[in-house]
Amino acid sequence: MGGVKQKASWTYLIQLYEWDKPRGYFSTFTKLTDAHVLPSKINKMKVSCCAQVFGNSVGKFMQCLIDAESSVLPKEAEGTAKLFLFLNKLFDSFNGVNRAPSEENQLKCAISTSAHKVFWHEAISVITSMKFQERGTEKLSRPPSLKNWVWTIRGMQYIWDKLSANGWQYLIPRHFNQDAIENFFSCIRAHGVRNVNPMCTSFITSFKTLTLNNFCSPKSISANCEDDLSTGA
Repeated sequence: MGGVKQKASWTYLIQLYEWDKPRGYFSTFTKLTDAHVLPSKINKMKVSCCAQVFGNSVGKFMQCLIDAESSVLPKEAEGTAKLFLFLNKLFDSFNGVNRAPSEENQLKCAISTSAHKVFWHEAISVITSMKFQERGTEKLSRPPSLKNWVWTIRGMQYIWDKLSANGWQYLIPRHFNQDAIENFFSCIRAHGVRNVNPMCTSFITSFKTLTLNNFCSPKSISANCEDDLSTGA
């Protein structure tokens, strides 16, 4: 990052969380729970948990404790704080809903003549250089999530280049998602109690029934996506 090799460790987040949690009413991270931080309890299917951990407040407070030379975190944790802040900016760049950027956040807005292109160029460089080290070994690996982040960034860059060339003035990235189709497939799987692997015939039958019933429910209770606000077929 910035031409400097950094190292981050989940251990520092656990240390910060265990120090902050007993403070009760004066706790800094009120949204964080064991399901966010402790590896044995992490809810891997909740994107909100991931976004709250890699948030601006966690990264900045971690850096403040390091700069203050407190006993909570060592100087070596600085790479972890920088990674958290970087991932927060990456999330924000794909989650903008307002057309114009705010003074506090230049990335959580529509893609137009904003800072997205500059940041994404830097982000691809950072992500492609990342490696994960297995605990207790020297083995390094690159999980699919890194490759897929690069695909996502380049894909959005390509789409925006095409749209802007055809006269589009801006694109709101938060509206660019597959929640609607995920909600639809959740309804298909829930039809008939447990229709988790439907054949073509049963899929068509479920589709017809759901259409007639006005899609029963907007989404599955355990769905990992927001309500798409659709009103029937």
